[in-house]
Amino acid sequence: MTLPYSPSRAVYEGNGAATAFPFAFKVWSTDQLNISITSPKGETSPAQGWTASIGESGGTVTYLHNGAPLPAGWRLAIVRNMPFAQGIDLISASRFDPQVIEDGLDQATAELQQLNEKLARAVIMPATSDKSPEEVVASIYASRDAAAQNATAAEHSAAAAVASAATAAQTVAEAAEASVSAATAQADIAAASAYTAQTAAYAAQQAVPDNLLSRMADAEAKNTRQDARMDAAEQGITAISTTLIGSVMSVMAAEGYVPNGTVPADGAEYTREQFREFYDTYLAGGKLLTCTYAAFAAQVALTGNCAKFAVDTTAQKFKVPLLKNGDSITHAASSTELGKSVKAGLPNATGTLGYIFGRDSGTNYSVHSGIFAQVSETTRFAGGGGEASVVSVDLSRSSAIYGNSTTVTDEQVRLRHFVVLASAQNRASVFDWSNYMAGLAGKANLDMDNLTPAGSAKVADYAMPSQRVVAVAVPASGGYTVPAPSAGWFKLAGVSTAAGQYIRLSTANYVVDILDWSSGPGQSLGIMVPVRKGDVVWASYSSLSAMYMHFVITEGGN
Repeated sequence: MTLPYSPSRAVYEGNGAATAFPFAFKVWSTDQLNISITSPKGETSPAQGWTASIGESGGTVTYLHNGAPLPAGWRLAIVRNMPFAQGIDLISASRFDPQVIEDGLDQATAELQQLNEKLARAVIMPATSDKSPEEVVASIYASRDAAAQNATAAEHSAAAAVASAATAAQTVAEAAEASVSAATAQADIAAASAYTAQTAAYAAQQAVPDNLLSRMADAEAKNTRQDARMDAAEQGITAISTTLIGSVMSVMAAEGYVPNGTVPADGAEYTREQFREFYDTYLAGGKLLTCTYAAFAAQVALTGNCAKFAVDTTAQKFKVPLLKNGDSITHAASSTELGKSVKAGLPNATGTLGYIFGRDSGTNYSVHSGIFAQVSETTRFAGGGGEASVVSVDLSRSSAIYGNSTTVTDEQVRLRHFVVLASAQNRASVFDWSNYMAGLAGKANLDMDNLTPAGSAKVADYAMPSQRVVAVAVPASGGYTVPAPSAGWFKLAGVSTAAGQYIRLSTANYVVDILDWSSGPGQSLGIMVPVRKGDVVWASYSSLSAMYMHFVITEGGN
């Protein structure tokens, strides 16, 4: 049989249900498999107690983790574990079994595929580097050293495999030469893959700036200064925000000007979306005086003002207090007086007045009280007979303002009243908060939780491919594309001229790795890889005809 290309690895995420994990690469016995598991903390160890069933082109591993299916957050990896030993002993002048030779070549190819899979995961950096980096760069160096050791071992193993193939070629007859040539070609592919991995590692090393340490120090210093400014701003905001929310301010404000963090005390309506923190903490939280919309309207109809916030919990909206022209604010001596509106008034003035006029000579008799007082008495109408009358005075009969209060309105200076709904530092750089909030109503939140269905659909469409396509030069096999001009997809395509040809695109660290193989000539091969703006993609391919590369821009890309 032949042995087509295989990735030599299968990786699965635990879901708390699966216990069977298939793999699609050829092995000849279960001891040629290596099963490992990785915990959510990133700790990797060999899997214990697994079993496997093997077929012609793969098999299935059955595994229970501590007697149960592999939990979510755990990962399981299945890789080849070939023995790297040549057990075929061919005796001169004897009959050669082609199946024995083919099995030997297949196992050598499997060893090379195993090496190729390991090299694809290796990170290699030049040994001539003289950097002295901090933690991040030190991590890159550690990865480089480990990859270099793996590459050295792979090179020795590949050389041993080529030597074994050459020895076999010298001892077999003319009929086996084609098979030996195929093994040599597989070795060449493995060497090319190793060179490609070294090239990619060198490109990654070159991407590390020479001035990385100084730039990191500068960034840390800027962060420290920014943190100090933010701390000062938070202290300033906290100092005034804890005392002003919900209070009424009298400001010598010109018409049309609204101080930062306030709104006019004019009974206007606002929504929770405009003032979410104020609504939840101070209104719904019971820290400020509130009433229903009906009670608010009734109070305004009675006195022309209302000192409470009207709240509609169903519609999640509210009205600020309404203060009319000439209203003054006084202290509430008890809870029953809180938020109470009092109509204007003056104390009433009452009294009585009366006289008795005698017909006989003598002194007249006067009756008086209240606002009336006796000034003098006179004698009138000497002689018998007489009459009497009483006159009373009540000023409230002319105006209801009399008798409606025990005080008299004092002299006043009238200013504009504002209600504090939020606070900010009083600096020239602070924008007009209330006007900004009024304009912000209906806009999307930072977490986008108030998007309409149409808005959600539009956001989803932004990530989809558009009809905008840009032609991109096809890089050399083993090289990198130009940086992506926008968020989108790199597309590589071509037509095969023979079976076994391929095209491959990989993003950084092989996070996305797409491969397409041909099974014969004349096949159209095509793959696409998603990228962000500025990303580059590594390309590898056989000699195809009519090759081209496009970049497809996302609907929301620019």
